[in-house]
Amino acid sequence: METNEPYTAGSAFDASGNFYVADDINGTISKYSPTGTFDGTFASGLTNPLSLVFDSQGNLYVGQQGTPYIAEFNSSGQNIGNFGPLTTGETGDDWIALSSDQCTFYYTTETDVIYRYNKCTNTQLSTFNVAPFTGDDAFELQILPNGNVLVADSESDIMLDPNGNVIGSYSCASLPGCSDELFAIALDPDGLSFWTGDTASGNVYRIDIASGDLLQTIDTRSRISSG
Repeated sequence: METNEPYTAGSAFDASGNFYVADDINGTISKYSPTGTFDGTFASGLTNPLSLVFDSQGNLYVGQQGTPYIAEFNSSGQNIGNFGPLTTGETGDDWIALSSDQCTFYYTTETDVIYRYNKCTNTQLSTFNVAPFTGDDAFELQILPNGNVLVADSESDIMLDPNGNVIGSYSCASLPGCSDELFAIALDPDGLSFWTGDTASGNVYRIDIASGDLLQTIDTRSRISSG
């Protein structure tokens, strides 16, 4: 079967340290061992997979840009469930996050809201944020241990409390070289900071959650060009 040039999207680690990467263009999930060895294609036949999330039982959930369904796979790569159809905006359920109750998905669809869906009851819930975001495109999101939600919204990263109220914002304008395309969000293991990526500039920024101070900038394009 002919494949297209891969387009790497979201990724995730399982409890054993294996690394999984979504290929948006070819509709596959690749698996790598903890040492970085390619272990083959874990799943295929997906529709523009973007985000990957594991639950506490080791099952993998995949957010797909091209369909309003979240796909579920067991540890052997078997498709054991599809949740939806979900309410979506401009695209499918692009970026997903699973809450600590192991039932509620929070997800974005490149609009100005965060949607929610309960997979345990197969029920669409009310939108999470109380008011629409000022930016047009909400992308990757992360749920913090305290229930706050952090989402990349193009022109800024936005912090919401567990009730969906905006309690903080980290503006792209305050970051050197940022081009209003904040797309990716990852929590740092220290629990006190997060990383965010700007697709237009290729910069990745580490930001202190409490103060909003910029802690580190990585220019990924210069690192690639320099080998």
